Amino acid sequence: MKLNKQINTILSIVVLLGMLVLYYLNTSNIKQPEGIKVTLASCVDGDTGHFYIDNVDTKVRFIGIDTPEVEGNVQGEAAKEYVCKVLTEAKEIILEKDPKSDATDKFGRALYWVWVDGVLLEKDIVEKGYGKVRYIYDDYLYVNVLYDAQEVAKNNKLGVWKD
Repeated sequence: MKLNKQINTILSIVVLLGMLVLYYLNTSNIKQPEGIKVTLASCVDGDTGHFYIDNVDTKVRFIGIDTPEVEGNVQGEAAKEYVCKVLTEAKEIILEKDPKSDATDKFGRALYWVWVDGVLLEKDIVEKGYGKVRYIYDDYLYVNVLYDAQEVAKNNKLGVWKD
């Protein structure tokens, strides 16, 4: 009887671990889409950049995230520095439209998901604590991925979640 309880406990733990592994694979293994291949024109801050789209310098706001403002803010400076480093060192930058997002924000900036060398930049920014999930107005493509990344940053008290 005692052996059966131990076996059931072990099986329950194995099943739980398996479910956690599957969950992790489903949220971290998103695939880079076919999108617009661009080059960086310049960095603005942790959630905005200028990219050449069809040889036109276009200001792009990254979908679904917000980083602290740069001026007078240590966390804003850190976010800008990190994002600019990632973008300037990128071998490939792909911009992806979200079918449920507006084309531009209220300031006229184009709205895109940003993929850098096969990694979703917004997820990376949030997961490292450089920004928060914000401006979600619909069921965007990677909303769950962003919220999962934000939980990682919160649980580890990274960046904007330190205090």
